[in-house]
Amino acid sequence: MNYTAVSGKNRDHDIIVYALSTCPHCTNTKNYFKKKDYAFKYINVDQATRDEKREVTIFLKEHNLPIAFPVIRIDDAVILGFDEKEIDSNLKAQT
Repeated sequence: MNYTAVSGKNRDHDIIVYALSTCPHCTNTKNYFKKKDYAFKYINVDQATRDEKREVTIFLKEHNLPIAFPVIRIDDAVILGFDEKEIDSNLKAQT
């Protein structure tokens, strides 16, 4: 998948954000990781190729998630929606 990488000093987690380019919650999620100085990668699914969209849809179905964004993967955890407490909990729990 063609992710956009965002650099940050905190690199102790593998963070991926599945987002939409027009979604304010998706933008808030990306800005939150930037503010916390975490390295992460993201893909704007609405701007992805057909194959990438299919891959994201399969991932969501495998995790019993609706097709809704943002979806955040922190290591093995999957979070639906922008929830600061849940994000922080997963970042601390897996450190």
